[in-house]
Amino acid sequence: MDNERHDIITSLFLDAARSSPGEGMDPDIQICLGILFTLSGEHDKVIDCFKAALASKPEDFLLWNKLGATLAHSQDMEGALEIYFHALELNPNSVRVRYNIAFSCMRLGQHKEAVEHLLIALTLRQRNIAKIHPKIPVTQDSLWNTLKMLMYILNNDELAIHCDTQNLDAFRVKYEF
Repeated sequence: MDNERHDIITSLFLDAARSSPGEGMDPDIQICLGILFTLSGEHDKVIDCFKAALASKPEDFLLWNKLGATLAHSQDMEGALEIYFHALELNPNSVRVRYNIAFSCMRLGQHKEAVEHLLIALTLRQRNIAKIHPKIPVTQDSLWNTLKMLMYILNNDELAIHCDTQNLDAFRVKYEF
């Protein structure tokens, strides 16, 4: 989207937000504004919009996840983790939240914790797909590639090789998940 179009659309959403402030605020308008501000790289405004929307939608784990991702993009990994863990309390089976936690842990040098969250995410993904489509093999390249990278960081070449074959059972010897 070009800058002029972005500015026009943002202005329209700002007008809509101003038309019903306070308790009458529409959280979906705040979410849209947050996404528009994400496109323009205005992370502080994104955070404000998502927090405003969460005041009306405190049980929306996807919105908590979006707020966590915004904090991570603005280099606040500790803040992102706090938000991700809240999202995880709301939906412990979210593969995406687990992946985001793993990524933030990795950025903080908490490699063992990152591995554990990736393994849980892969296990959840495997269970979810098995329920929906029992004959479809479980693959999620980003999860496996990140896990493989972490295995190399942790100097565990043997387990890194198991990422290529997507063998979760090989990790059960060393990790609990």
